[in-house]
Amino acid sequence: MINKLIKGIGVVSIFLSSLITPLAWGICVADLQKQVEVIVQSPRLRSARVGVFASKLDTLNQPIVNIDSNKYFTPASNVKLFTTATALEILGASYQIKTSLLIDQTGENLWIKAGGDPSFNEDSLKSLVQALVQSLKARGIKAIASNIKALPELKGSGLGKGWQWEDLQEYYAAIAHSFIFDENVLDWTITPTKINQPVKFSWNRPDLARDWIIENQAITVNSSLTNSLKVERSLAQKRILITGQLPLNSEPELGATAIPDPEAHFLQLLRREIIKQGISFKPEVLNISNSSIPAIKVATFLSPTLTELIKVTNKQSHNLYAEALLRRVGVSFDIANPSGQKDSSDLGIEAITKFLAIKGISEVVMQDGSGLSTLNLATPRAIAQLLTLMANNPVFRNSLATANQDGTLKNRFKTQNINMQGKTGTLTSVSALSGYIQPPKYPEIAFSIIINNSNLSSSELTKEIDEIALLLNASEECN
Repeated sequence: MINKLIKGIGVVSIFLSSLITPLAWGICVADLQKQVEVIVQSPRLRSARVGVFASKLDTLNQPIVNIDSNKYFTPASNVKLFTTATALEILGASYQIKTSLLIDQTGENLWIKAGGDPSFNEDSLKSLVQALVQSLKARGIKAIASNIKALPELKGSGLGKGWQWEDLQEYYAAIAHSFIFDENVLDWTITPTKINQPVKFSWNRPDLARDWIIENQAITVNSSLTNSLKVERSLAQKRILITGQLPLNSEPELGATAIPDPEAHFLQLLRREIIKQGISFKPEVLNISNSSIPAIKVATFLSPTLTELIKVTNKQSHNLYAEALLRRVGVSFDIANPSGQKDSSDLGIEAITKFLAIKGISEVVMQDGSGLSTLNLATPRAIAQLLTLMANNPVFRNSLATANQDGTLKNRFKTQNINMQGKTGTLTSVSALSGYIQPPKYPEIAFSIIINNSNLSSSELTKEIDEIALLLNASEECN
C-alpha cells in the first residue's frame, strides 16, 4: 500500500512501516512538516488528537516538526521518562534501596524495615534471612518472638490517582508498597482439558497462594469456537473468578494477578524462611510498642543500583518499578522537607514538578510515576525538552529501548535501518513514542509523538507512529 510521495533529492514512494526496506533516500527538512501532516490528517487519524514535536538537540526553539506540540496529551508510559530522569538527578545512579532486619537489645524481638525494592525476590529473601540467622546464632539465640514488627518506609496506598478499578487486579497495576516480593503478583497458567469440562487453573507457585479461593466456571469448548476466557480478582480479596470458554487447541494462557495485601504476604514468607533456616518462633506473643525503635541492625539487603533499576523501568516499561522509584524520590524529598504523614507518591510528584520547573519544563501534570493514570498530562514539547536535558546522561540514554534490539522496541522497525532509542506508551485509545533518532544525513533529533482519542487498535496506532518516526529518520539538509 503506497502511503505518499516524498520530495527530497529524488522522489521516492514510502510504504507502511511493515513493508519498508532500507533505501538511500532523504527528505528535505523544509518539507518534513508537510510530510508528517499528510499522515496526521489522513482519514485514519482525522478524528484523533495527534501531537508531534521534533528538533535537533541544540536547537529546541527551532523545531523541524511542530504539530500541536504545546497542547496537553495523555502520555501513557512516557511519564516514566520524567520519573526516571528525576530519580537519577535526585538520588544518583549508584543509589540502592535497603531492606533491613533489626533486633532489640534482648535479641528476641524482630523488626523489618522495607523501602520498596521492586526487584526483591526469593533469592533476596534467602540472603537477608541468612545474614539474620548468622547474627542470631552468634548471639546464641535459637528462637525469637512470634510477632514480627513491620516498619514500612513508604506512606500511602501504593496506588496511583486515576487508576481504573478494573486494572487493580492486574499484574501491571501491582501495589507499590514498602514490602515487595516477586513484583507483588502471583503467576498462573490456564489450559484446556476436554470439551465441556472445566479448564485447568494452576498457580505457578501454589505454596505462595495457599489461602486463595478459585471459582472456576470456565469450560473447554470445540476448537472452532472463540476464546472468551476471563480471569478476575475480587476487589481487595484473595478470590479468583474464571469465566468464559477456552478452545481445545489453545496454547496455555499465562497470566498474573496482583496481590491485595503486600505487607501480610511478605511477612508470611519471611516467617516461613526464618523457620526454614533454623530459627523457631516462641509460642507467646510479646507486646512491642510502636514507639520502640530497635537499635541493632543485623541484616541488610541492597537492591541493584538505580542504573539497573531504571533500565528495567524504561526498557520494559515496568509500572511497579516506576511507582517504587517515584516513592523513593518522595522519601528523599520528605527528609529535606519534613511533612509528617504525607503520601510518598504525592511527595515524589511534588519533587519531580519542582525539578522540572527548575529546568524550565512546566507543561507536565503528573498523577502517578508510571503513566497508568489517565489523568496524567504532558505536551510533546515538554517531553522533548526533557530528552534534550538528559541527552548527555549515558545512564538515562542506556535505559531506553533500542529499535530492533531490546525492550519494548525489540520487535519494531525490524526491516528498517534506524538508529533510535525511545520510550513507548500505550493505553486504551492512546499511543506514544518519544526518544532520540540519529538520521544518516542529519544531526541527532529529540522527538515526541503522541496519539490520543483514537478508535484504532494498538497495532494500528503503532504503524502510524512508526511511519512518522521513519520520516524523521529520513531528514537531511537540502541546498
